[in-house]
Amino acid sequence: MAALFLPLLIFYVPAFYKSRLMLSFGCLLVVFGGLAQLYVIIIGGQAYPLQIFPGMEVSSSFGDGQTGNYTATPAEILLGIGGVGIALAAATFAIKILPFLPQSLANEVVDPHSTPSA
Repeated sequence: MAALFLPLLIFYVPAFYKSRLMLSFGCLLVVFGGLAQLYVIIIGGQAYPLQIFPGMEVSSSFGDGQTGNYTATPAEILLGIGGVGIALAAATFAIKILPFLPQSLANEVVDPHSTPSA
């Protein structure tokens, strides 16, 4: 549990977040935590698989000449299109309303180290 709060401590305590070394360490902790979570999910799921049908024999259809057919229903197609539409609408809203993009690409606006043009 302490490992959960260590990056938060680094990112929110002024004595730590003003240090480039501590910020780098905090970022490494976050990346390492994400990789550890992936390891737990993937390896744990493969090491202890669920028995979905206890007492039943499961056989593979790979390479035995049998193929399963699947056709998406119109509701599934609309669900997929709706999900993509909602994601695009959220991205469009964020770009239009929230100040993500600069108002100008002039050097004076974008680069804080530029010299004023004559």
